[in-house]
Amino acid sequence: MISLDRILANINATNKTDIPDSPLEKSCAICGKSFQPKRKNQICCSPECAAKKECERQKARREKRRAARVTEKNCVVCGKSFQSTRITHKYCSHKCWAKHRSQQNNECQKAQRAANRVEKICPICGKSFMPSTGQQKYCSRECLHLQFSATSKKAAEKVREELKDTVRNCPVCGEDFTPTCKSQKYCSIDCRKKSYRAAKIKTRRVKCAFCGTEFFTEHDSDEIFCCESCRNQYNAQAEKPVLPTQRKKHSDKSVADWQKEALLCGMTYGQYRAAVEKLGKTFDELKLPDPPPADDQIIFERKI
Repeated sequence: MISLDRILANINATNKTDIPDSPLEKSCAICGKSFQPKRKNQICCSPECAAKKECERQKARREKRRAARVTEKNCVVCGKSFQSTRITHKYCSHKCWAKHRSQQNNECQKAQRAANRVEKICPICGKSFMPSTGQQKYCSRECLHLQFSATSKKAAEKVREELKDTVRNCPVCGEDFTPTCKSQKYCSIDCRKKSYRAAKIKTRRVKCAFCGTEFFTEHDSDEIFCCESCRNQYNAQAEKPVLPTQRKKHSDKSVADWQKEALLCGMTYGQYRAAVEKLGKTFDELKLPDPPPADDQIIFERKI
């Protein structure tokens, strides 16, 4: 009979040959690291590498399906051949699609215009014509201009009749005039141009020192005559009248100098400049007196 020890020895020998003591090491398909697999079909070392492997597999699968569906087609607009993966593709680019869409819209608009067009009669010449748009009333540009000129003349005559008794004063030359339209402010084109230039260029209104007529000059200008003839007539006189004082220029001073002098006078910048320019006062008149010395300073000076 076979002993019990011999049976156990045979079982242990068979177990050692079928099951290895340590599993074989593998290299990861993504990062290349060596690892011990927990199952036979494991090819990645970690869940992160397994997720990357799954993404690569799905991407390759999509590309394979797309390559199987690619077909060559001809563009409907330009006729070029292009590869498409969709059944509904008809155009090779967005430009061709936009061009075809605009053509379709134009055709639809033309069809609608042709359906809505009805013969009309021109109210000026009485001819019958086919309008190109629904709002067209006149057969030609000549009839349109005739109607426009007639209506504008009627409106102008109506306004003139309304403003027949009104009198306005020109703000440039001061003469009275009857306006021809409701928005007229100046008596002539020359006055309107002068007003426009005065508004565009910073000017001031001055009276001529000889004849007394008003004219526009620049702010920094000391001109007191309106023209050369007034200046020559004034210079030719034996007894010259006293002229108005010319404006004083303070352009040599900077803003910083004005501010320093205003601080010494105990005033603001605007107050000091108005006092100098308008009232004609000087810096010495407006300057504050020096403060008396303190007691400590007096004692220190006596010791010295």
